[in-house]
Amino acid sequence: MRHTQKSLRLTAFFILAGVIIIGGVLNRPLQAGVWDDLKEWSLLSSLSGGGQYVAYQRNVDAKDPNFPLMVLGDGYKMVRVYQDMPGVYGVEWVWRMTIKNRTDREVRFSVDYKLQDGDLFTLSSSQAPAHTIYPGQTATVEKTEVLPYEKVKQVETSNWYIKLK
Repeated sequence: MRHTQKSLRLTAFFILAGVIIIGGVLNRPLQAGVWDDLKEWSLLSSLSGGGQYVAYQRNVDAKDPNFPLMVLGDGYKMVRVYQDMPGVYGVEWVWRMTIKNRTDREVRFSVDYKLQDGDLFTLSSSQAPAHTIYPGQTATVEKTEVLPYEKVKQVETSNWYIKLK
């Protein structure tokens, strides 16, 4: 019986120490919200990219050599998971695209960025407002969106479309 009490005390000590260490890692005071933060972090790390930026090196269709823009890079990231209501989670995600104007005139364009599942069905679509990019300049377009957690679990890739204005 003494051995069991000692084991329980030792287990409780390690659990408390773990909570304090995790609270320190999260740079937050020890509070009940730490458990929620841990759950949200766990949910985020199980999504496409694991909470890290998923980068691509893809350009516009090479069949059109006169297209005025060159895409230097694009990608997306699941930024955070949050709880709307008990048991209902949302995900904040952001996409970013770096574009260069390869002409000697200003170009006005907009971008439509899509998250897709394994069969390339669109799960979410995000449109950035029109941008103007001057001759030879490079611009970064970025936008943040929100999507239900259950939908984000299906994300496997992304795609984009550039529309000239």
